[in-house]
Amino acid sequence: MDGWIVLDGVQPVRQQAGGTMMFLPEPPEIEALRRLAQGEFLDREKEGAALLRKFIADVDLRQIREIFEPTPERYQAKNLNEVLAIVDKILDGRGPYDALRRAIDYLHIPKRYRPQIVRQWKLKGRPPFKDFAPYSHYVFRVEACFDMAIGMGLVPARDSKNFIDIMYAYYLPFCEVFASTDKLHRQMIPLFLRDNQRFVWGTDIKSDAVKLRTYYESLPAEVKNSGSLRYASLPPKNGDFLVAKIFDELHLGWREW
Repeated sequence: MDGWIVLDGVQPVRQQAGGTMMFLPEPPEIEALRRLAQGEFLDREKEGAALLRKFIADVDLRQIREIFEPTPERYQAKNLNEVLAIVDKILDGRGPYDALRRAIDYLHIPKRYRPQIVRQWKLKGRPPFKDFAPYSHYVFRVEACFDMAIGMGLVPARDSKNFIDIMYAYYLPFCEVFASTDKLHRQMIPLFLRDNQRFVWGTDIKSDAVKLRTYYESLPAEVKNSGSLRYASLPPKNGDFLVAKIFDELHLGWREW
């Protein structure tokens, strides 16, 4: 959970001059994005989109509220920070195996995988769940916090779109800046930020992008002809730019690079 993306399909290639390099073929997701940008959809993608629309239409968050609304008084919360504290208390309060079992059930892990997961956990010395499966631990916290917040009336149950919106939080561990104009994201994403991450309101980053474009377009032709990877590899060091302020917080000393 340090921000690195785990890549699939990376292949070691031995070079003629000696040494080894890692080669990553183009992932199928990139090829699909290229097609989608051109408006080319496979039949299975059209079917998937139709299923997703139906799924969203059928979601009723009021059912989640009915399940989580009768929460014991000791687990009542006034804000989302308190909800997350309750989730952590429930998750970590009864020992490593209880946390593992709860997560397996809550995340709907297929039964055929469960014995293998428990066996691996035992082989690793029965560590705390957050150390054994840190990303699953993170997803559990997001899901449980969302569900309990709905049950306590801190997140509205009237908008089924929230069920999909909260899934964008799954990407959070792998970025430095999470930008969104979604009200649910503004409520919940800050709860899960690491110290080296920031949440930025989407309209603010869009406005800053316009300012950056104006700034770069005003540069002399000889600078622009050098290529954007040279003149725009870092934010401008003069002027009032949001991106530069974010760099000041997350990349100390970048102005001297």
